[in-house]
Amino acid sequence: MTIIFGLEFDDVVFPVLPEREGVTTIGDQYLGPKGLLLFLEGQLGIADPGSENDYLRIEQYRQYLSKHLVNHPQAFFADSFEADQLGTAITLLEWRDELILGGAVLSMDKSFPERIKVIAQLEIMMNQAGDKPIPGPADRFSRVIRLMEETTIEVDRFISHEPINLFPTHIQRAISLIKSKENTSLFAAKDQTEAITDLDHFRHVVSGKSTGDPIGCKADGSLVVLKFKRETEGASWLASFFRQNPQFRPLCLIPEKNRMLDNAVVQEGLPSMGILSESVVRPTLQVLKLVSAFLWEPVDPFKVMEFVSLSMVPLDNELAAVLAEQIAKSPGLNSDRWKNKVNQFFRELEERNDEKKDIRKIRYEYNLWFQSPRFDISGTVPVDIVIEKFSYLSDWGLSLFKDGGKKHRSLLVLSDQARKIKEILEALPPSDAQLTSLQIERIVRTVYEPSPVSFLERKQGHLPFIHFPSAIAKLVDDLVWWNFTDQGPDNEFNKWYTEEIEFFARENIYPVFPSLKQEQRLWAAQRPIKYTQKRLFLVVPESVEGKAVHPHSMMSDLVVAFKDFEKLMVDPINADAPLLNAHFNMPQLVTIEHEPLGKAKPYLQIRDRYSLINNEKESYTSLDSLFYYPYQWVFRHQARLRKSNILSVVKEPTLMGNLAHSLFEMMFQKDIHSWNRQQTETWISQKLKALFREEGSVFLLYGKEPERVNFENKLKYAGWTLVRLIQENGWEKIETEVTLEGKFMGVQLKGIADMVLTRGSEKAIVDLKWRGGKYRENLIRNKEDLQLVLYSRLLGGDESWAHTAYFIIDTGTMIARNNLAFKEAVAVSPDADHSEVNQEIWAKMENTYTWRKSQLEKGMIEIRTEDTSHILDEAFSEDADYQSLLEMKDGDAPFDDFKTLIGLLS
Repeated sequence: MTIIFGLEFDDVVFPVLPEREGVTTIGDQYLGPKGLLLFLEGQLGIADPGSENDYLRIEQYRQYLSKHLVNHPQAFFADSFEADQLGTAITLLEWRDELILGGAVLSMDKSFPERIKVIAQLEIMMNQAGDKPIPGPADRFSRVIRLMEETTIEVDRFISHEPINLFPTHIQRAISLIKSKENTSLFAAKDQTEAITDLDHFRHVVSGKSTGDPIGCKADGSLVVLKFKRETEGASWLASFFRQNPQFRPLCLIPEKNRMLDNAVVQEGLPSMGILSESVVRPTLQVLKLVSAFLWEPVDPFKVMEFVSLSMVPLDNELAAVLAEQIAKSPGLNSDRWKNKVNQFFRELEERNDEKKDIRKIRYEYNLWFQSPRFDISGTVPVDIVIEKFSYLSDWGLSLFKDGGKKHRSLLVLSDQARKIKEILEALPPSDAQLTSLQIERIVRTVYEPSPVSFLERKQGHLPFIHFPSAIAKLVDDLVWWNFTDQGPDNEFNKWYTEEIEFFARENIYPVFPSLKQEQRLWAAQRPIKYTQKRLFLVVPESVEGKAVHPHSMMSDLVVAFKDFEKLMVDPINADAPLLNAHFNMPQLVTIEHEPLGKAKPYLQIRDRYSLINNEKESYTSLDSLFYYPYQWVFRHQARLRKSNILSVVKEPTLMGNLAHSLFEMMFQKDIHSWNRQQTETWISQKLKALFREEGSVFLLYGKEPERVNFENKLKYAGWTLVRLIQENGWEKIETEVTLEGKFMGVQLKGIADMVLTRGSEKAIVDLKWRGGKYRENLIRNKEDLQLVLYSRLLGGDESWAHTAYFIIDTGTMIARNNLAFKEAVAVSPDADHSEVNQEIWAKMENTYTWRKSQLEKGMIEIRTEDTSHILDEAFSEDADYQSLLEMKDGDAPFDDFKTLIGLLS
């Protein structure tokens, strides 16, 4: 048996055989620290070495820290523990493990420095406690080393990849106890004595063999720096380069685990490398972080929306879609509309009698997430309620993984992590039966980690790759270092104090100091350069994932090595590449001609005329489109083209309008004729509390108090103003959300009026708007208040015209044509007879409708935009009927979903 050991050999290692990764010949094993520990435990016959349960070790250690503070409240970690218990436990447990691996015997009573003394006291407490401490990797390695001192473990050859002095103390001790016939090192690569190529010289520089001044580049193509603006650009070019040069099969060093380069390679038709994609933003894993959204008041509608919108969620997909739509419109829970939607869903589900749907399970899941008790976020929640949710999440993930043919491994990761969280919660002492929001978030964060997912299997003939620079165990001809960029800070502060370092030296304790980590990183960074024999390509993008990045620290060695190093830099996208042209087929940049859509034309002409005019029902919205922008009427109401419904929580201005409508609808169902200002404002304050929870919880979130108070004050002012206007102008009966039906030009018409008032034989329609007072004034002034005129006719019938007005809630202003209905209203045309004006507008609406229908009967669909309006107006200027129509718009339609179809985006 031959063991080849390297610090980064727990991951992908080069070389490997496609059929058996990690093995080059029978008996040869590439082992990293984890692999070495498992190998030694197996050789020593340790049947149960211990599971990966660091999450429970952390919780157990937290409990020991808590107990220690009872007797030592001034311990050095007290303040940190008060701020973040689990975070402190994680840090101190790492210190404890590092000391044990460094050779410290913490269970002995010695004159330790203060912090080491506390860690030793904790160790003694753990060993004396009734519950056995959970062993971690440090404990397992210590046990292995003790047993190896009594038992001989033999191998034929032991090959260390790095120099022995770069290994941590426990690794050195373990290696020294392994008996082998041959103990050699791979780290001394066979460097050429003479610098023949640019790569040879660079290798000598980083090896310290070249002490002279920088030399001139030979530009022989052995060392190339590929520059790109973005890593996506580099991936596309490299993939094309690999396809056009099949004889070039380099080892690819891909430091970060993402599939950018692999995806580009697959798109070029080359075999997939099967690189795992490691990310914390998997939709399945997002559920873990969203569980807490169902524990607290106030409701966070953004998190709830994210939950119901996930592709995989422990909730029926149809029900999730219903709830998402409701949250988007009314961000809250359990409003009357919410309950109606949910009841309708379950009623239809029962009527459908779908055998594939388990109604009991669907109801249980709905109740688990949306009907379970909630607690004030500034308080605590019983731990049993939290356990129930994570327990179900774990079972759901495992069940879905099995039902799906065990394909979605991220579900297995979700189930495992939810189980770990449940086990931490179950391990809490009785004193922690109530948890705060911060405690729950910290527990989740302790367990939450990226989920490695394989989107494509590794294909035969793929390019070899590694993720760590020091994972090269064999000389390689060609190497492409993908994203040769700074992967983070190379330096870190030493956590140990001077007196502690002096104590370590006296006691022969060897923690891993930052200086050793720095040496390991430097040695690893040099490996690809020293082990590459023919060609080394360094890929240097200016930005990665949209963020600017710095070149790798080894780039400074390149600058030092060559006085004209710029000759080694190639921009293959924007410039010629002589370093590569002589040896390779180069990808050619293909310019795709921009084909503009063309400008909007005044008309579209179609043959199927009947489909344009066959519309038996209309609304104000559809009529408005037909009058001013006929193409919208055709696309939306005839062709049934709809904008895709990307659900998101409604924006605050719209939400304010919705909440105000809901509030006023409830308020004016009361008898407000005797209310005074105090009664009105008191009622509004009381109702708003429930309304915010059910339909506007956005305003209850942290930091929203100023907006909430300002909004409430505006509603109070507007509410009392509207009540006073109704009282002082003698309006007797009040109706809200009144359905109006009738006919317009023989077509059935339906609309909903916000408010209808009655005073004797008179009636008035009030349209509630959140804001836009100036815009509404202009509508009335220009006789474009079509909706009010339309509703006035539907309400009054053919015999009379109801009064109309806009009430602007934001400013508490009533806007009307005259003061006949409301004396205090802003009268746009105070002397105008509203009946005559309404009749005039009505006649123009009828004429415009007839004119538009005549166009459609000819197959003509008018496209009115800023560019075509003058053409259309000139074409109809001599038409006598044109003067009797509504005044046409001369600009583009606002909020137009069909700009691409009419060529407006060219």
